[in-house]
Amino acid sequence: MLDRPAAETTPTEQPTQNASTLPPEARQIFPGPPLPVAPDHGDIGAYIVRRTLALLVDLILVGALIAMAARVWITRASNGELSLGGFIQLTFVVAIALFAYRWLFSGMFGSTPGKLLFGLVVGQTHGGRAGLGRSFVRDLLLPLDLVVIGFLLAALLPRRQRLGDLVAGTVVVNSKIGAIAPVLGILLLGAAGYATLVYAGGVAAAQRLATDASRYATGLITRSSPSPSATSAPTP
Repeated sequence: MLDRPAAETTPTEQPTQNASTLPPEARQIFPGPPLPVAPDHGDIGAYIVRRTLALLVDLILVGALIAMAARVWITRASNGELSLGGFIQLTFVVAIALFAYRWLFSGMFGSTPGKLLFGLVVGQTHGGRAGLGRSFVRDLLLPLDLVVIGFLLAALLPRRQRLGDLVAGTVVVNSKIGAIAPVLGILLLGAAGYATLVYAGGVAAAQRLATDASRYATGLITRSSPSPSATSAPTP
């Protein structure tokens, strides 16, 4: 009796998973690094430069926009003139607003406009979005990173984490949406800049803010009396 040939076995196809059934980490717009894959940093030198520039945009450019808008609100009852006390109040308002901006954007969307501009996102060390809790701890320690060894740690450690990242369990990696991230960053920053200029009064608002900073900031640092403004000089 002849042996029958063995029945050919066909590989069973794996069912495709519907996008609606994917976990939140797989469906989020700016995902963090996936669990089984090492964090994606690309060229380390370029990564450190991009991360530094993103921080400067978030602190200096966005901070200036916040300061211009806040100055209008603080000086609404003083005919646009800012006193030393008003300048101190403005400094605190900008610091708190910057913290809230970085915390909420990183916690809710996984990135800030400054980071998006350079194609970066914040995620958990083992994958997934950082969330509001981890982002709060991370940004709370940013001043300590700026004055101590934050960027040195990021340059030396394998996961490129500063102190805030180590404590919060977060990591900054390349965005998964590629070239779309810088486009989103440009659109967000452009819209914020346009809205601020319209609200604050155009380029003149930036000039007034620069004048206030030159009058009061140096005096606060050196603890000397601020120089009087040209508009406050008595008329003969």
